Amino acid sequence: MMKGFRNHKLATIAALTIALVPATAGADPQPATHIDTLTASRSGSVVQVSGAAAFVDVPSLVADEAGDSSTYDVTQATISRVPGSSNLKFIWTINPNSLPDVPTLTYMWPISVDGVQDGLWLQASRNNGSTAPGFALNKLLSTGQYTTVTTLSGSMTPTKVEWTVPMFRINAVGGSMIEQGAAFAGGSICPAGSTGGPAGFYSCGTTFDTVNFEPATVPSATVEVGIATAGTPPALVSLTHNATVVANGSFSSSLDVAGLPAGEYVVVAEACYVAGVCGLSSTDITL
Repeated sequence: MMKGFRNHKLATIAALTIALVPATAGADPQPATHIDTLTASRSGSVVQVSGAAAFVDVPSLVADEAGDSSTYDVTQATISRVPGSSNLKFIWTINPNSLPDVPTLTYMWPISVDGVQDGLWLQASRNNGSTAPGFALNKLLSTGQYTTVTTLSGSMTPTKVEWTVPMFRINAVGGSMIEQGAAFAGGSICPAGSTGGPAGFYSCGTTFDTVNFEPATVPSATVEVGIATAGTPPALVSLTHNATVVANGSFSSSLDVAGLPAGEYVVVAEACYVAGVCGLSSTDITL
């Protein structure tokens, strides 16, 4: 099972990681996602494992195309999910270069989820210098027209556009794959809005920039546990059981040890949210 956002060029944004997980002076910095507490106790032929993990999101870089436009240039695109949230953040970072602040702009991001190409695309628009831009999830119809599925919350500045998308609106769950949709040939920044109203045909006109996106996987909080003889390095212990994880980061699992001889053992737990950014912890137990 895939854990966390994974794409063809998964990027860990170190600055964000450091900001979210400050290091204690004189101590080794903790990984972005880490286990705070871990306990293991035997009850008959079962070892009960419990603990608490801190899950931290690291945005997945799905586009990195700085410098390919001399006007409004999308330099990066990221997708992220705050742990415990049912919303996804879609963000474009923009370099407007020397272009003056254009009064009317439309941003378009076509998406698909789990291989389903159903014409979904994100729209952010500012009309005639409006200080209250609009954000929406749209659907391109077979007629070439589009309809608005729902309005969204978001923010827009000359250097950043952000959409907040409820996962249920795009049929996404933890582990879902988000890819570039087929509604348009990549994302676009247009200096003109749509024509014909929310159910009309979309006309982009001149395009300031276009963006192609890499796939990414929606992260979810997971903890796996395992047991091995004492002295086994924690990183080499086979993780054989998926723990139950609740919203506050607490987790629990059980290990069947009926077939293990008496002796000293190490119990290991690994917490992951974003692929490749996991936290490992261990504790000793006597059977």
